[in-house]
Amino acid sequence: MIKKLKLAMGIIGIIVVISHMTYFALKPYNLISFFLGFGVIYLVFVLPLKWLNKKEDKKN
Repeated sequence: MIKKLKLAMGIIGIIVVISHMTYFALKPYNLISFFLGFGVIYLVFVLPLKWLNKKEDKKN
């Protein structure tokens, strides 16, 4: 189950990053908002995946 969750979060994270970059390329806005967007993406997708990897490593 954890593998499926990690895969789903990874795919969704990639889609969100690509859409964030595409939106910025098509309609440039404040650069601070651009970097804050990546910060939110990092907090929502990358940190939980790191936590799941640590949890899985402790299990093995």
